[in-house]
Amino acid sequence: KIDYLCSLARQEQSVNAVAFSPNGLHLATGGETGSIVVWSVPPSKRGNGNGRHFWSTVEREQDLNVRVISHGRGGICDISWSLDSKRFLAGTIDHGVYVFEDKHYDSNKKTAALPVDSDWEEVYQNRMDHTHFVQGVAYDPLGVYLASMGSDRTVRVYPRKTPPKSKKKVLRPANAGDNNDCFPPPEHQRMVDQLPVSYT
Repeated sequence: KIDYLCSLARQEQSVNAVAFSPNGLHLATGGETGSIVVWSVPPSKRGNGNGRHFWSTVEREQDLNVRVISHGRGGICDISWSLDSKRFLAGTIDHGVYVFEDKHYDSNKKTAALPVDSDWEEVYQNRMDHTHFVQGVAYDPLGVYLASMGSDRTVRVYPRKTPPKSKKKVLRPANAGDNNDCFPPPEHQRMVDQLPVSYT
C-alpha cells in the first residue's frame, strides 16, 4: 500500500525531474525556471544513519530543510546523484551539464558532532559539447564517469579529472578510501589497470 504523505510546492513552474540521494537524506527537484530545490532531512534527525526513515513522518514542507539553488539558466531536464550523495548532476535545456556539491559533506563525515545542514555549490559546468537540450544525465555507480544524453542525438561520457601522476584514462572509484560495502571488487581495479594510457 502506498500512502500520500505531503506536497512539496516550492517550484514555481512545472517540475521536470525529481531524485532521492542514495543516502536518503536529500530530495532534489528541478523544473522549467532553472531553479533546483533540495529538500533535506534536518541535521538533528540524521543520527545513527537513520535519516532516510524520517521521510515516513513528514506531513508538511516545514518538516524538511530546503535549499533553493537559483541556477539562472535553462530549465532542468534531469537530475542524477553520485553514489556517496556528495554531488548531483543536472542536465538543462540550455545545452548544459552541471555538477553541484555539498560544501559541508567532508566536514560532516569527519565530525561526531551534530552535522551542519548541507549547502550546495556549482563546481563544474559544460555547455560546449551538446548542441541541443540535455535530456538525461547519469552518474557512474563507481564514481568514475559522468554521462549525458541530448536531443542532438548524442551521448557524452566524461571521466573524472585525472591526477597529474596518473597515466590511466580512468581513476579509482570515488569511494575507494571508504571502508564500506560499496568498495569495488579487485577485478574492477585490474580492468582499470589494463586500460591504455590517456593522451589528453
